[in-house]
Amino acid sequence: MDFGAWDGRPWSDIPWPEVQAWEADLLHHRPGGGESLAQLMARVQSWLQAGDGTPRLVVTHGGWLNAWLHLTGSGAAPEAARWPAAPPHGALVRWCAGAPVR
Repeated sequence: MDFGAWDGRPWSDIPWPEVQAWEADLLHHRPGGGESLAQLMARVQSWLQAGDGTPRLVVTHGGWLNAWLHLTGSGAAPEAARWPAAPPHGALVRWCAGAPVR
């Protein structure tokens, strides 16, 4: 996910009202002027639809994985309070028949 002006900055340098604006509209707000979660999820959806059933390897960040989990799960509108933490750094997450196995 492109965080625009937030990229590479520590959380302590980002004004709290900007973080709150993102939390208030998790799906459409563009943190730091970058990419919205809706835009990220559209990219993930496009990748999912491009598959032909052949196993694929994905090496990515936790936000992409959470978008994938959301798209293959409930389909309810994402909320900041319910958005899961990213998998731990270096974690292996396998999807077998659409279900994550950690």
